[in-house]
Amino acid sequence: MPPVPSDSLTLRQTVVLGYLTENDYRSILDRSGDASQAIAELVTSGKLTKAQLDLARSSSDAGQQTQKVSSAPTIVVNSNQDQAAGDPGLIGRTIGGCKIEGAIGAGGMGAVYRARHLGLDKLVAVKILPPHFARSQEMIDRFQREARAVARLDHPNIVGVLNVGFESGLHFIVMPIIQGASLTDRLGREKIPPDETIRLARGVAEGLAQAHRNGIVHRDVKPDNILVSQGGQAKLIDFGLAREAGVSGLTEAGQLLGTPHYMSPEQCRGEAADARSDIYALGATMYHALTGRLPYEAKSLYELLDSIVKTRPKAPHELNPAVPENLSHFVLWLMEPERDRRPATMDEVAKGLSALERGSIVAVPAPSRPRGSHTRTLVLVAALLVLLVVAAAIFVPTFYRPRAAPSGPGAPHAATLAPRKARPPLRERQDKFKPFSNSERSSITIIVEPGDAVATLDNKYATTSLTGVRGRCDFDSVFVGPAVLQVQAPGFEPYETDIYVFPKSNGMRSIELAAIAADVHFDTSPHGVRVSIDGQPQEQPTPAVLKAIPAGDHTYKLSMPGFEDIEGKFTVDWSEPFYFTAELRKREP
Repeated sequence: MPPVPSDSLTLRQTVVLGYLTENDYRSILDRSGDASQAIAELVTSGKLTKAQLDLARSSSDAGQQTQKVSSAPTIVVNSNQDQAAGDPGLIGRTIGGCKIEGAIGAGGMGAVYRARHLGLDKLVAVKILPPHFARSQEMIDRFQREARAVARLDHPNIVGVLNVGFESGLHFIVMPIIQGASLTDRLGREKIPPDETIRLARGVAEGLAQAHRNGIVHRDVKPDNILVSQGGQAKLIDFGLAREAGVSGLTEAGQLLGTPHYMSPEQCRGEAADARSDIYALGATMYHALTGRLPYEAKSLYELLDSIVKTRPKAPHELNPAVPENLSHFVLWLMEPERDRRPATMDEVAKGLSALERGSIVAVPAPSRPRGSHTRTLVLVAALLVLLVVAAAIFVPTFYRPRAAPSGPGAPHAATLAPRKARPPLRERQDKFKPFSNSERSSITIIVEPGDAVATLDNKYATTSLTGVRGRCDFDSVFVGPAVLQVQAPGFEPYETDIYVFPKSNGMRSIELAAIAADVHFDTSPHGVRVSIDGQPQEQPTPAVLKAIPAGDHTYKLSMPGFEDIEGKFTVDWSEPFYFTAELRKREP
């Protein structure tokens, strides 16, 4: 017997299905304080019908099942019309020059109907904004924004727009009709073979890359919104939640938009989505296709969102042995919890999928550690550190504190520098980074900034810009397997990370080093002393914090009328701050 969906997930699903606006959802939940009570009030007041509640409950129930998932907000063209939503009263009417013949399905922003374009004498799909949404200017703006967004995208993997308008009190969008079914329909029956998953995902990635180049983020990539034509081509639909760059006032950060199972961690936290959020959602969709399972399963919406933010799913190849490890690692790369660790652009994703489709193996970074992993260990370590700090405060009260220079006859007339931590060393090559096979070799290219940086791989393969192209470092005959990549340049913080190197990868990564800069603190007795660095007077008197002093040798001078000057030198060799203290002597009369 399938699990009973929680009322909190069912209530959230009413927003996904378009029965409630985001504001209505927040208002009823705040007023009721409980999802069950909120649902009861909605049904009693007539704002939610019994049929709508059953559909929301069944689709949220499907979202919790493992092997068979078929959620309701699908715009499925030419699918099972027995389950199609829509207003029967529209059948036979002509809207926008199209005669409505029957309902196809429903999306988050309205119902979709099969219609015949009278002027062209061809079948089309007509999406109509429901009347209860048409009373909201925000919903109208979002509906029109979807039409504008798609109209700008002329791409074979995106279902385009033929017409948009307002007629007889109805807002509508006319689109081509696709003979096929959604990816969700297919997943309700079987897993998708790896080769086909790669091909379909590559098409979607290319379509999304076109959208991103036009400043449009989809924000709701999922199997429901991917149609597969009878010719096997992936078609992306339903830009109802899409955001145009520069558009404000519509679904800003802080609102939870999208289908929870495929939402990125940043969306779950209520942060604004960007192109990398679509990258995560595509990865989650590929995960579902390859394994036949959702990346995360939970008993409540809160538990689901918490899992997405704090944990990582099992690798796809662990759930389905038919999935190659390289593809499995690639999918997890798209689903990195921190967006900065995902591929930078959807173009990069599309190129990686094209390489996988050709049989190449793509080098991807090593997976990061999830926020929620090893929690107990981290707590114990944190507790131990607290004890050590307390012990240090009791037994060595001045070791890491700025100390004033001693005064009196014979005392050195100079500022005192508190001890600074040494720069953490880069790792040496370790046994755990042995290659999988000495006979397998690969190549990888690193693009570095600054251009004279030196990159090393496992401290064995080193190169500078010997390619004739400034900033390009090529590694040939690299052992296949995990490796440590290090990049260094004078005046910049060194960079170090774990990567995977795969056979025939010919992968490329871009790395920009951060310039070394350190804050310098001066505290004096008396206060109000003027500080000069490298002969340049600083605006802030002591106690002063001079921000981001660049790498290199520097001089300082402390001066105050009626007191002897103090001068000294220091070298910024890494970003650890400096703490100087000084006691100025009065000038002899």
